Amino acid sequence: MSITLQTATVASLDEVAEAVASWQQDDGSVQLHPGDLGWNWSSGAEALAGVVRVWRRDRQILAVGLVEDAGLIRMGIAPSVDRDDPFAAQLLADLSDPARGVLPAGKASVEARSGTAFRELLRQSGWVADEPWTPLRRDLTDEVESLDLRIEVADAHTAPTRVAVQQAVFPNSTFTLERWHTMAAASPYRRARCLIGYDAHETAVAIVTVWSAGRGRPGLL
Repeated sequence: MSITLQTATVASLDEVAEAVASWQQDDGSVQLHPGDLGWNWSSGAEALAGVVRVWRRDRQILAVGLVEDAGLIRMGIAPSVDRDDPFAAQLLADLSDPARGVLPAGKASVEARSGTAFRELLRQSGWVADEPWTPLRRDLTDEVESLDLRIEVADAHTAPTRVAVQQAVFPNSTFTLERWHTMAAASPYRRARCLIGYDAHETAVAIVTVWSAGRGRPGLL
């Protein structure tokens, strides 16, 4: 059973996003999320495909990496290979060899919050832990207390407001109305919503994009 490494294609992105969504577990670590793919999809499907790496065994997707900033890859690993030593060894070999086209020579970072065998192999191979993240979690079974904001789900008509608030908060943001439409047309957004918060004067003062994997594990961007 050979393990293959491929760069994603535009045609394979939907399959990749569904695989990543299926790996999310409420009782597990937060790893690469379909919302990460959905947000980056705003730059266009071709641009996203070029920075996504896919590991398969017998045609089944078992790991996905999103390459960012040339020296960082954010990993998602299927629970079925959590303790699979041969698979972990192949992942490490591919990440360690610049000729494989994943990470460049020199300093690099791997964000791997899942994959017990893979994480242990990283440690044994001399990789060192970086600054830890603290994911925040809230059970939404009970009703959330009301806020002094009117919340509206953004659509094509209110998308300019959603974009304007982001640009006001982040002056260097490259997010545009065109990118919002591109993102909203992508498959991960079928389970996502952009929310706009209006104050008592009906002024838009807050925005958030809520991504769901369809398994009770939302993500915020």
